[in-house]
Amino acid sequence: MKKTALSVFIGLVIGGGGIYALTNVHLLPEWKQETAHEGHDDHEGHDDHEGHDEHEDESKEVEISKAAVRSAGITTMDTKLEKLTEGLDVTAVVQCNQDRLAHVGPRISGTLVEIKKTALLGKEVKKDQILAVLDGIELGKAKAAYLKQKALLKTAEDRVEKETALFTRLNRLEIGVEAIQFLERKQLLEVAKRNYDREAKLFKTRASSEKDLLTAQAQYLSAQARFNAVKDKLLLLDVSETALQSLTRKTARSLSGVGTTSAREKLESIVAYKTIETELQAACELLYTLGLRESDIKLLGHDHDQPISSFYLRAPISGRIIEKHATIGEIVESGKSIFVIADLSTIWILLDIYEGDVPKVKIGQKASILAPGFKDPVLGEVTYLGDIIDKETRTLKARVEIKNPRQRLKPGMFVQVKLLKNSQSKAIVLVPEEAIQRAGAECFVFVQEKIGHYEKRSVQLGSRSGSRVIIRKGLKEGETVVVTGSFWLKSQLSKSKLGGGHSH
Repeated sequence: MKKTALSVFIGLVIGGGGIYALTNVHLLPEWKQETAHEGHDDHEGHDDHEGHDEHEDESKEVEISKAAVRSAGITTMDTKLEKLTEGLDVTAVVQCNQDRLAHVGPRISGTLVEIKKTALLGKEVKKDQILAVLDGIELGKAKAAYLKQKALLKTAEDRVEKETALFTRLNRLEIGVEAIQFLERKQLLEVAKRNYDREAKLFKTRASSEKDLLTAQAQYLSAQARFNAVKDKLLLLDVSETALQSLTRKTARSLSGVGTTSAREKLESIVAYKTIETELQAACELLYTLGLRESDIKLLGHDHDQPISSFYLRAPISGRIIEKHATIGEIVESGKSIFVIADLSTIWILLDIYEGDVPKVKIGQKASILAPGFKDPVLGEVTYLGDIIDKETRTLKARVEIKNPRQRLKPGMFVQVKLLKNSQSKAIVLVPEEAIQRAGAECFVFVQEKIGHYEKRSVQLGSRSGSRVIIRKGLKEGETVVVTGSFWLKSQLSKSKLGGGHSH
């Protein structure tokens, strides 16, 4: 026994593997084979590093049984060429579209007396939908002032109508007087004309003197002038020519009436009405300022279901209630937000662009967004690019806006954004990141030759595309790559190296 141990020791020293053999004496046959191989390498003139590489090359395959494949849960995929547009990959965060975000609160202080059942957290609401009912003393006073001015205006309006009617009567009376004068002067004109015509005939036959003719002519012209004066006055009072021709003493007397007013009194009533109308408009504008709408103001005095001091809080936009800070009975101060509504049909993706990548980004540039759990990317475009580099992070703010009709993207999500360079794409191989294994600086995958037989394949990686990685070198289209279970195969390969053989 002592002689055998001594022989082993001498052999180990000669072979240059003393430390390994002392700790693994029971592997003597394998040690002898490796010692002979190492001696052959030395004879060929290779250095130790090159000998190690050849040992590595011998351990690039793993062979296991079909039962072990099922037990390890190994899954594979066949590689294929895919069209992918190159671009800049950026990690970003989802945010609400700030142009479609509303903080809802009262314009005046009030007590919250009711929250509508449809105004719950997470509920969809429509524009102008009532969210809550509040009660405010200030608004009650403003409503009362408006209703007072509204009542005064009605009284003033009635007065104007009355004064106008009385003044119309006065106007009719004046027309009646003038109409009687018109008829009298018309009759005098007819008499003067007949007298003038008679004197003209007598003068032709030398039966009358020229003096009598001239006197009759003067009387006729005077009557004509007086008739024309009263006729013109009636025309100015809006009496038509047709009415003048059919005018009689009976119709002239019917134009007069009892109970008249002066033009001054009529004017005073109109001035009073205009003054109250102005004050009512001012009261109405105050209600607008306090948050009431035109439809709400029209209901004042008719809505008996609510106290005069009550007012509604409405949704300014359609969207989803994402925040709610409302408790029945609390006093809500002016300007305090008790609801936050967001229209999530469009959202913003906020990006931080590193200083060196800023020239690669432009307004209107197309972007591909992939969120965790999403199978397909969503397309959008850059709508904003900042102007100031952050001193701490050396990044520039940018924003991508996208449509989100089904609201699958949620504010706060982290997403992967690819800012596309152009519309041209090239065919590449992509594999899930789970398939990639690493050993130091080396990246590799396992290629399935057949079920149970796997080859380690070094690959050169490109950029990420969502949860997948671009393979720039090392794989071809149609090869079968291990996805799930690649780490297990890596561990089996390590055991194989240590044991000097394949794992089964």
